[in-house]
Amino acid sequence: MDTEKDANNSHTEWTFPEYSGTWEGPYRDYKPADFAADPVNAIKPPPPEIRHFISAIGWAGLCTIISLLYWHSPVGYLLAGSKESIFYQGELWLLVTTLFVHSDIGHILSNSFLLVPFAFFLRNDFGLRAFPVSSIAIGILTTIATLWNMPDRIQLIGASGMLYGMIGLWLSCWGRSAKQYTTKDKWMRSIAFVLVVLIPSQYQENVSYAAHAWGFVIGVVWGIFLPINHRQKANINYS
Repeated sequence: MDTEKDANNSHTEWTFPEYSGTWEGPYRDYKPADFAADPVNAIKPPPPEIRHFISAIGWAGLCTIISLLYWHSPVGYLLAGSKESIFYQGELWLLVTTLFVHSDIGHILSNSFLLVPFAFFLRNDFGLRAFPVSSIAIGILTTIATLWNMPDRIQLIGASGMLYGMIGLWLSCWGRSAKQYTTKDKWMRSIAFVLVVLIPSQYQENVSYAAHAWGFVIGVVWGIFLPINHRQKANINYS
């Protein structure tokens, strides 16, 4: 009778002793946060900032402007690089400008589909040293490595080599900062991403797959040694 009466009594009040801030028993040396999933090493990226997204969009806009100059300006030939113009004639500015030159609108859109989000990810999560500084440097190295084995007068244009480098850079930086995942988990996620996003579904004769490969490899290696932004390291995720 007493049990039934207590169970049906909606006004029963329960009181508990106040938590003193210490644990009793074998876990007395631990704190509540110690039972979270890898609380010390889990790094949470900074919240997204609209200014970084705008800068990523501006990058695609810059590709469009320089491409228009290449298509319609009488000095457009000074924007696209080849082995002859860069290595033999010493027109070193082409190492940068040729990254922004594209063959047509379709070429710009196809590169912008991944260029804009990864420009944003690198800038927002890892700072200016990741994008645009390291991204341009990776693009230049990719152009040099690719042109080295190309015919002298064939031009190498477009941002796809740099784009693959940016993706490789992001994968390396993400792998170093995502301490909440095991090494096996990170390898599996990275391999799946590469297979789904980076491996082409069909062969196109005018596409430089060597530039893609060089860019990705250079980006991965660059990301291994790139100092990660201190503001990102300070955001510890306890959830």
